[in-house]
Amino acid sequence: MKTLYVSDLDGTLITSRECISDYSIKILNDLLDKGIHFTYATARSIQTAKNATKGLHTDFPVIVYNGALIVNPKSNQIYYSATFEQSLKDYIVFILTTLDIYPLAYSLQEGKEKLSWLKGKETPSMMRYFSRRVNDERLCPVQETNDLAKGDVLYFNCMGDPNKMFAAYRIFSRDSRLNCFIHQETYQTDYWLEIFCKKATKEVAVKKLKEIYGFEKVVCFGDSINDIPMFNIADEKYAVKNADDALKKLSTDTIGFCEEDGVAKWLAEHYTV
Repeated sequence: MKTLYVSDLDGTLITSRECISDYSIKILNDLLDKGIHFTYATARSIQTAKNATKGLHTDFPVIVYNGALIVNPKSNQIYYSATFEQSLKDYIVFILTTLDIYPLAYSLQEGKEKLSWLKGKETPSMMRYFSRRVNDERLCPVQETNDLAKGDVLYFNCMGDPNKMFAAYRIFSRDSRLNCFIHQETYQTDYWLEIFCKKATKEVAVKKLKEIYGFEKVVCFGDSINDIPMFNIADEKYAVKNADDALKKLSTDTIGFCEEDGVAKWLAEHYTV
């Protein structure tokens, strides 16, 4: 049976060092040489996903921006994108700024990734975020609020005070045109609110890959609530031991921790040509 194997990245395939371990890289590359159809589905951008998976020898399309984009990591060919209509972008920016929230806007502009924000409105969370992305070519500070809706926006990411984040979440989570997730920043008191259009999910993107390549079966791996849509449509789904309890309840089984190469070890044991 032609099977597609799909893994989340953060907390699943990559470690707290934001990379795939040398051990997992060796196993995965050996399996790729044998013909495994393996890819990843992540909320990361194209560039940060490439950085995290450095050493992985694959040119199979990958799912980034939580399903908003399917792209070839080598050629950058786009197979699928789910972006906001202009009126919806304008509405989101209006609601957020009314609540004194100034988001990061991830977009495609003239074929290039851009990460835009309103200069002078950075929160401590945003500054921490930027500190890990020094010299990132995507960084694009803007002077006008309207510029946050420029280009083909893939998603908005809001970082800051939990009261503001939950106020926005209560509005957007009831909007049938949107998907949104809210979670606490690791080791911090601030929260992140991520806003996507309705068709930007790992579920939709995995279905697209299954359809394009004629896969008969999907096996996936994850750790977080944003993996639930992907788990709902997979034939087999495996949660790492460090996964959210809600995801574990949906899983076929629980495998090893991400820090202990759980995904790679499972694949090495179960994959057959």
